[in-house]
Amino acid sequence: MDIGGRIKMLRMSKGLSQKALGEKCGVGLHSVWRWETGRRSPRADQIYRLAEALGSTVSEVMEP
Repeated sequence: MDIGGRIKMLRMSKGLSQKALGEKCGVGLHSVWRWETGRRSPRADQIYRLAEALGSTVSEVMEP
């Protein structure tokens, strides 16, 4: 699974909408959508914020 799929899976397991995750990470809804669809990849600093917002580790977000 790619990083976008993992972000989506973790987000959905926490019951968060794309908008809610974006707010927790300090990015817009469209950024989360782009990550999940593979159109863009989050920067390193955003990965750390994603992990924190999702209550997971950076490894869980990044693992192949």
